[in-house]
Amino acid sequence: MKSRSTRLINATLPLLAALVSAHVYATDLDFKGVFFKEGLPGTGGDLAGSTVMFEDYVLPVLNDDSAAFLRLKSDAKVRIVGFTDSQECVGDACKALSLRRAQLVNAWLLAHGFPADRLLAPEGHGSSEPIDNNAKAEGRQRNRRVEFQIIGPPPGQP
Repeated sequence: MKSRSTRLINATLPLLAALVSAHVYATDLDFKGVFFKEGLPGTGGDLAGSTVMFEDYVLPVLNDDSAAFLRLKSDAKVRIVGFTDSQECVGDACKALSLRRAQLVNAWLLAHGFPADRLLAPEGHGSSEPIDNNAKAEGRQRNRRVEFQIIGPPPGQP
């Protein structure tokens, strides 16, 4: 029998990269998100201890998404954006927690050979952009995430 976390992660797939501007590349690639445990990471926390199903889900997602990013046009940039649910923190603490999540994933990519010049600064958006209902535990789990956003040059640029 699959665990509740496994069912939750499988139910959320595929999680597409969010569209953040008119300059996002259209792509047929399927980028998946990374999901975090409630309230984690703390200051100095690590990716393995902070994420849901690190070995079985997070590592394959990071490896697959990293390889897919590198197949994009060389002028495409990647931004890592972190989010929280609406109940695990309040105000500025949510921004800080979501930024720590994004920074951990960003650091993992750099430590595993992703070119620094293809990464934009990580961002934390707190609980401002839920993808599911925060009234339910499953929805809050989906909202505790990091997304990969692909950003390209403005239209008309070479």
